[in-house]
Amino acid sequence: MGKTTCVERLYERAIDTIGQVQMIHVSLCDRHICIDSLIDNLLQKKKQLDCPAPMIIHVDLSHIVKRDVDHVLFGMLVLGTLYTSSGRIWSKRRQDYYIVECLSLQEQGNPSDSCYKQ
Repeated sequence: MGKTTCVERLYERAIDTIGQVQMIHVSLCDRHICIDSLIDNLLQKKKQLDCPAPMIIHVDLSHIVKRDVDHVLFGMLVLGTLYTSSGRIWSKRRQDYYIVECLSLQEQGNPSDSCYKQ
């Protein structure tokens, strides 16, 4: 089973468990992450949903991305906040969840082991 399929199943499980849940997909596939574009994209999608329900933010991180990965993931996952150069802020709400989909160096030869198992 592929990683994206695992993400979809986690989303379905969240709907069954929590009820109303929204999902935002963010694809990071350039050599470096443009933080301003990422935050603008997240804020635009969040505004379109305009819903107090919990959100799952699915970050699809390509193996091509080399720059700013640590900074972005630390800000999103640990601090819960990212800033643009112009001062715009992305903040994770208490009820939001992140799912980061990536291909680690160990899994490049065997993608079947990367699925969430319970």
